[in-house]
Amino acid sequence: MRLPQQKEVLVGRFLLIPALALTVSFGFMPSASAVKTVKVKKTTTKTTVVKKKKKKKRPAARKAPPRKRIHTGPTFVDKRIGASFFGLRLGLTSAEQLCDCVDEPDSDSISGGLIGVTKDVGINHALSYRLEGLLVQKGAEVDITVPTADGGTTRDTLDLTMTYLELGAQLLMRFNVNRRVAAYFGGGPYMAVLMDTDARVDGKKARGFDKDHYESGDYGLSLTGGAIIGVSAATGMLTSVQFTYSHGLGDIFNHGNIPNGSLGSDEDDTLHNRAMYLSLGVHF
Repeated sequence: MRLPQQKEVLVGRFLLIPALALTVSFGFMPSASAVKTVKVKKTTTKTTVVKKKKKKKRPAARKAPPRKRIHTGPTFVDKRIGASFFGLRLGLTSAEQLCDCVDEPDSDSISGGLIGVTKDVGINHALSYRLEGLLVQKGAEVDITVPTADGGTTRDTLDLTMTYLELGAQLLMRFNVNRRVAAYFGGGPYMAVLMDTDARVDGKKARGFDKDHYESGDYGLSLTGGAIIGVSAATGMLTSVQFTYSHGLGDIFNHGNIPNGSLGSDEDDTLHNRAMYLSLGVHF
């Protein structure tokens, strides 16, 4: 009979199944060393509260002061000179005479006046020339020897005033101070014709000092400086103030008409005019 043997087989198979199951389960289980511990990092979310800063109020922008308008181009004076203009001149003179004589007398300055006309013509924005015709008083106060009634002599003061018609030409350089004012300086030659001679001692007409004792003409150089001022743009009127120095170069003694022994009778005696003018002008 084979029954007991079949039982053993069945028992063996029954025991084999759990054994296989354990074997399989142990075979697929990871070892302790192979197991990795994964740490999970906790993340915390912080809520940041941003406080808004209050905006400061900006101060109101200040308005820039209006800028002065810069003018370009020719000035009022430039335009008038560019078109040329005539003028009337009136002023005072302070004159003296330089005597290089054998018996040199003491002398001093004498005051007088001037009047005349001028014409200014522009060359460019900085240069112009002036033509002028003036009646000018020159002369000097001279210490002289005066004969007395008893045949003697005495010292007195002679006031010698000589009136000239003076014709001059001057080259002027201008500098604009502003739109209506221009300063200038320059110079040039002049020629003069003697119109009259007045010699007085103590207010009385002096004898022996007449017109024939002096040359009929004179010549020299003049230096001048001043300012031209615009008055009216509507009429184009200008005014000016001017200072002039006149330096005579000619000997004004007429030696041939002076009596022997008198001042200027010697050919070595020379007499030269010197004068300063301060004048005002009105130009149209």
